[in-house]
Amino acid sequence: MGMMAGGDLGVIVASRLGPISLVTPISGAYPLVTLIFAAVVLREKITWFQYVNVAVIIAGIILCPGFSS
Repeated sequence: MGMMAGGDLGVIVASRLGPISLVTPISGAYPLVTLIFAAVVLREKITWFQYVNVAVIIAGIILCPGFSS
């Protein structure tokens, strides 16, 4: 619960400091953190489908307007 509250607070702070058009997609990529946690800490095997999803999430963030500027 504390980590969730910390994440929400982080989004609020980031929204004040950066453009919301970048904050929203980056904060929406939280499944990446969950996947990394599962792989590193829990030693779960990552499937090819999960790798494809990671690539799609990262590509979506990069393709957001204003990301490269």
